[in-house]
Amino acid sequence: GGQSLKIKGMANVLGQILGLETYGMPLPGQRHKIAYFKSKSLWWNYYNRYVTNNNSRGPMDRVPGGWFPTTTILAKSMIQSTPCEWIIGQVCINDWIISAIDHVNSFIPSVSALGLINPNIDWAAALSKNLICDESIPFDSYFGPKDNEQHTSFTEKSVVWLLEELAGNPQRPSVYLDVNDLSGPDALCLSGPNTFSFDSCVAPEVIDWNVSNNLNIVHSDQHSISVEVTTQTNHEGFIEAIFSDQTLRKNFWIGTPGPSPLLEGPETVRTGSTVTYSAQQAPGATRYQWYLPYPFDVQAPFDYTSTNWQVPPDAGRNTQVFTGYGGYNGLVQVMGVNDCGPGDATIKSVIHGNNGSGQQQSPIFPYPNASDDAFHLDFSRLGAGSYSINIFDALGQNVYSGQSSNVEKTINTLSIDGGTYFLHVSDGEQLWQFQLIIDHQ
Repeated sequence: GGQSLKIKGMANVLGQILGLETYGMPLPGQRHKIAYFKSKSLWWNYYNRYVTNNNSRGPMDRVPGGWFPTTTILAKSMIQSTPCEWIIGQVCINDWIISAIDHVNSFIPSVSALGLINPNIDWAAALSKNLICDESIPFDSYFGPKDNEQHTSFTEKSVVWLLEELAGNPQRPSVYLDVNDLSGPDALCLSGPNTFSFDSCVAPEVIDWNVSNNLNIVHSDQHSISVEVTTQTNHEGFIEAIFSDQTLRKNFWIGTPGPSPLLEGPETVRTGSTVTYSAQQAPGATRYQWYLPYPFDVQAPFDYTSTNWQVPPDAGRNTQVFTGYGGYNGLVQVMGVNDCGPGDATIKSVIHGNNGSGQQQSPIFPYPNASDDAFHLDFSRLGAGSYSINIFDALGQNVYSGQSSNVEKTINTLSIDGGTYFLHVSDGEQLWQFQLIIDHQ
């Protein structure tokens, strides 16, 4: 239902005296304006044409097939004319203004032209397989360009194809492929061989194969090729499939990925906060693996009471991590991974600090955690008031109870046995909960 043409006819002194608009077909089951015309004599006269699209396959204005430039021809014929009409004296259009022009196909759809035996497919999708293989059409072969052409035109290629067919020399059907049609591993491992292949009912026969100089062809036929790696270095390689009407090259990585050139992110982080690390693309990587300062957990959603660093599963090369409440310093590492395994790591050394980066997930948090003789709670960023502090053991028994104002509070833990506890802090309305580890050295 989109507008395909809007043109105005202008007359001296009087201004606009004519207007024409055309539209594409609406969606299935919808009624929409298809054309609109107005002309002015002593007053404006209006003409509308509406249509209901009863075709379940859609508008069909733009599907693969032959096309005809109806909108362009209509606009051209109008702007080359100078129509006149007697209103109060002879009035002529002396200027045309085109506000919108969008080519809409008048066509013979490929599905219709080829007589597909099963037409219940997406007519707007490219015919990207060999239709002869599974007898999808009632012909021995067919020719079609990759891009739509006028349905009344002949090209040098189509004429040559037709003359060969008429001379009794069978020609291959037209099939246009992309690299995804050649299936195989994402990367070639140093152990091999590795096999790549086309679906025989998608691709026509391959005339010849070429490979990069770091590969050796072990076996090949009209639809598949097996290769092995000849060098022990990680690098790019390629396979070329040569058809009668196109050459298809598939590039891939050989061996495990190279390291990411750069790992960006903070070197000093706040305890109990979320921060983001970003790695540049690692050569040959299809996915990524992260290691954080030990101990760390791979989980989602994050446990914002945990002492451990955390990273979500299946993190990409840009990921958010949680720094935990344990204050653990160490290395943030990222490695590119492909079918051959993980590559070398790119590393950043990270420490905890009060002036570090990160969005803290709680206005307060215990530090250090684990603690030996004491830990601290900093209430100075909170408003004035009284804050209750309770520590419970694994059985729910209260082993410490106290209060603090909005100052930094130090809590002695020498009298508490080593182990894992639960710290509850409340301002009377909100409750913050943390896992607290007491580890007497």
